[in-house]
Amino acid sequence: MLKTMQNIGRVTRKPELRYTADGKPVCKFTIAVNDGSEKVEFVDVVTWNRLAENCSQYLDKGRLVYVNGHWELRSYTDKQGEKRLSIEMNDKKYGINIVFLPTGGNAQAATTGEKVNSPGAPALNNEFVPELDDDVPL
Repeated sequence: MLKTMQNIGRVTRKPELRYTADGKPVCKFTIAVNDGSEKVEFVDVVTWNRLAENCSQYLDKGRLVYVNGHWELRSYTDKQGEKRLSIEMNDKKYGINIVFLPTGGNAQAATTGEKVNSPGAPALNNEFVPELDDDVPL
């Protein structure tokens, strides 16, 4: 079964970068997604390898980000002993796409499995960052 989700939201706190026992980077962060009403949904995002390093380096609290990919519903018990549910997007199994949305400049994209090809924030997938002709008026 294919379960994909597209979200645009703000990072709720500085992403946390850690390394597994065998040295693979893993980055975790949460985005707050507003559906246009007063309701806010929180989505946990887990990235691995180069994407994890890029997210840790370029994302910060309040940064607007687009995340597209596979999601899973997780259940856990909180500190008060109550059962909770959370939505998690994890790029380990199926991969996810992340676009660092502009905060005054052009959008920069990050996806799994490709190399960084721009200075500054990474643009790893040119399908998300089209090259514009300088002669085209905006």
